[in-house]
Amino acid sequence: MKSKTMLKNQIKSAADSIYQLIRGTEAPKYLSMISCLCIVLALGNIMFSFGMGQLFTHTYQEKFQIFIYPLLLLLSGKVVYAVAEFLKGRLEVKLQANLNFHYRMIIAEKYAKAKYEWQETQKTGDLVDRVQEDTDSAAMAVATYLPKAVKSLVIFGVTIFVLFSVDWRLSVAYLFPVPFLFIFNAWGSKVSQRYFDDSRVANSARNAKIQDVINNRTTIKAYSLEDTVEREIENKILCYVKKISNALAMMPLSFSPAILFNKIPSILLGVIGCALVIQNNLHSESFIMIFTLSITTADEIRELDDFMANIPSLLAYAKRLFPIWDSPQQVFGREIACQDTVHAFELENVSFAYSNVNFGASKILTDFNLRIKKGERVVIVGKSGSGKSTVLKLAGGLYEPSRGTIKIFGRKIEDWDERIFHQLVGYMSQDIFLWPMSIEENIQLAQSNRKIISLEQAVKFSGITGSLNKLSDGLKTQVGERGTSLSGGQR
Repeated sequence: MKSKTMLKNQIKSAADSIYQLIRGTEAPKYLSMISCLCIVLALGNIMFSFGMGQLFTHTYQEKFQIFIYPLLLLLSGKVVYAVAEFLKGRLEVKLQANLNFHYRMIIAEKYAKAKYEWQETQKTGDLVDRVQEDTDSAAMAVATYLPKAVKSLVIFGVTIFVLFSVDWRLSVAYLFPVPFLFIFNAWGSKVSQRYFDDSRVANSARNAKIQDVINNRTTIKAYSLEDTVEREIENKILCYVKKISNALAMMPLSFSPAILFNKIPSILLGVIGCALVIQNNLHSESFIMIFTLSITTADEIRELDDFMANIPSLLAYAKRLFPIWDSPQQVFGREIACQDTVHAFELENVSFAYSNVNFGASKILTDFNLRIKKGERVVIVGKSGSGKSTVLKLAGGLYEPSRGTIKIFGRKIEDWDERIFHQLVGYMSQDIFLWPMSIEENIQLAQSNRKIISLEQAVKFSGITGSLNKLSDGLKTQVGERGTSLSGGQR
């Protein structure tokens, strides 16, 4: 029961991921054509197997004068198979190129229109990796390994039909071990995927760290952080190498039962077939044909092993695309004209809380009201973390309030046409960089190679004592990439 549940969950998870990858693409059309070619491949195998049965029978009966017929069948079967395989390969190449372009366009469109608050939580290096390596993995999963599964299943189905038409006992003998083969494959896939998921996380952390270094080379140089950065990158790389090495080492071990079990159907078919021939219930010609067909089918089913062995790692990377595809999107309307009002900006009973902060009290604004008239210049003054930058981002349409209404020239932000809104409202922020570690570690980082002042003095001189008191973990608070776990003022 446990094995059946595992198999069912494994198939459902893979099916859900593949459905998301082919939805809205031309993959169904290509896969339909590939399926038709797989039927032709199966027919090529049947022609070859039938020719082999004829050849052995005629040789045994010393009917050398009619060798041409079985030889033509053998040759024709191989030619049909080769042509169909060539056309299938061409379709796979075209499909992969099509999917690569399609996935990258989805990422560009979804990320560009995603909510700003969600964008801030994304790791730059990780995003670069998703656009490159992960899209390639997703396209390969659909265009290369999915056709392998289709080919194996189509040829396997045709083989079962042929066996049943010859003798139902042969089909039963061939089918009996197949469920165990799928269970072993599912088990191997589940085990290997767990290791590949770990390597995926390590790979993401490595890429994010490398991108941090590239984006902040001036800061690294100014504070002589080369040695510290080198150690950080080395640790990330070693962690990734260890994780991916474990995953690659476990893959052949986890799939070894399935690989060993692959030949069992042909062996059982051979034993049952020989018994039927001895009992004169099966012609030797038919036995040679179906046994040859079972051997060629076993080779094709091996591609199913290849599919099960590689699809976990490919889908593990492909799944990293889904959060971008499903990212929360900024909503705009179609209004293009300003209303006749004296106010340029109106914030009415606005409340807002960051969803990724470590504040003791997560709310930044509660029932906040502000009205700014046309042509009026306003300066917002307040202590660090009081919400000054948040107000500007709300007014600029970057953040959405958890409650309340924001109007620009008399209309709600969500009612404006996006292009017109951005022509009316501009926002320029200060760019502050913090390393993705704790506040304490960020302060000490600049003194890693030379001791200037104590940590307590640095906190006092920078005037952040009040902000630290609002954080549940104080100096131990993890700031996230670029300090996105903190408000603009706190950064």
